[in-house]
Amino acid sequence: YGEMGRSVVNELKQERVVVVTHKEEDVEAAREAGLFVIDGSPTEDDSLKAAGIERARYLVATKEDPRDNMVVILTARQLCGSLSIVARASRDEDIPKLRRAGADRVVCPHQSFGNDVAKAILHPRIGEFLTSGTREGALALAEIAVERGSQLEGVKLADYGRGDGNHLSFVGLQREGEPLRMPPLGQDVLQGGDVLILAGDPEQIVVMSDRAARPQATFRLQAS
Repeated sequence: YGEMGRSVVNELKQERVVVVTHKEEDVEAAREAGLFVIDGSPTEDDSLKAAGIERARYLVATKEDPRDNMVVILTARQLCGSLSIVARASRDEDIPKLRRAGADRVVCPHQSFGNDVAKAILHPRIGEFLTSGTREGALALAEIAVERGSQLEGVKLADYGRGDGNHLSFVGLQREGEPLRMPPLGQDVLQGGDVLILAGDPEQIVVMSDRAARPQATFRLQAS
C-alpha cells in the first residue's frame, strides 16, 4: 500500500479490494481509508488465503523489488490458477522475468510516464483526450461485458448511440472466437458474451453498464 498501491486502489473504488501488507504504517493508512486489510506478507500462503485468494479475480503486485513480486506471483498462481495477475516492474529487464513467473500483464511506471510525455508533445490533442477523464469526470473509458439475457442483448449499436448513448463513442467490440473489431459498426447487434470498449459521458456509461448486467423484463400471465 505504497504510492503505486494507493493509486491502484483509488481507481478501484467500486470494487471489493483487499490490501495485503506487513508494513505497520501502510496497515494503519489502509484501515483509516476504510479498506479491508490483511496484516501479513503477500509472499506468504497464509496471508493470501486470509485475503480470499481462492475467490479473487485479480491480484496486483505493486512491491518495488521485482524479486518480491515474483514470489507473490508464484505463490498466488499456485493457490489460484485462474487468477489474472498484474505486476509492477521497476526496470525494463524485469518485465520478461515477471511474465515468466506468471504475470498476465506487467506495468513499468517509467515507461508509462515516458509514453504520456511523448503523447503530450507529439500528439497533444490525443494526450488531452486520454487524460481528460481525470478532470471532473468529463470523459471515461470503460469495458462493458454484455450478459446473456440482459437488456442490451439484441440491441443495435447505431440505435443505442442515437438514443441513450448519444454522448458515447464505441471504440471496440470483442466477440468470443472473433478478432477485436476496432471500431465496431453501427449495424452490429450486441450478443450475450460480447465485451464492448467505449468512451464518453461517465453517467451514460454507468447506465449502459447497468443494462448490460440487468435481465430483460419478463411478464407472466396468471389465470384468473
